[in-house]
Amino acid sequence: MAETQFQTNLIKESIRMGYNDFGDFYYAHGQLGDAFKSYVRMRDYYTTGKHIVNMCLNAILVSIEMGQFSHVTSYISKAEQTPEALDPVIVAKLGCAAGLAHLKAKKYKLAARKLLEVGLELANHYSEVIAPQDGATYGGLCALATFDRTELKACIEHLAFL
Repeated sequence: MAETQFQTNLIKESIRMGYNDFGDFYYAHGQLGDAFKSYVRMRDYYTTGKHIVNMCLNAILVSIEMGQFSHVTSYISKAEQTPEALDPVIVAKLGCAAGLAHLKAKKYKLAARKLLEVGLELANHYSEVIAPQDGATYGGLCALATFDRTELKACIEHLAFL
């Protein structure tokens, strides 16, 4: 019985890796729609939570480039439901993506909060989407436009503490 489960997982893993490779290939060649489809097809072949987070991050990346921010928010939610999403770099990537989605939806206050929550752990780990200084700039501008004095003061005190 255990051997059969192992073989099933091995087959699932091979198929999942194949879809991921196809997605990477399509993405590298600018075929974003095909890349998105390949990444999303991996969902039937997960064997770990790390696979779910990886698929979500790939789908988010392609969705941002395609301007499909409804997909971005849906895959952020899916990734956040996975325990492996507690990694600080993954949390920062999801926060940036959420901030950009809020920015696109003209929800500037939410965008400011999400982008300003992103800490130094992001560093250059998400440069294919946003430079860390750009995230801080967008978050700061949105905060200046939407926060009242009290919120701005609290935000500045929080940032000074970091």
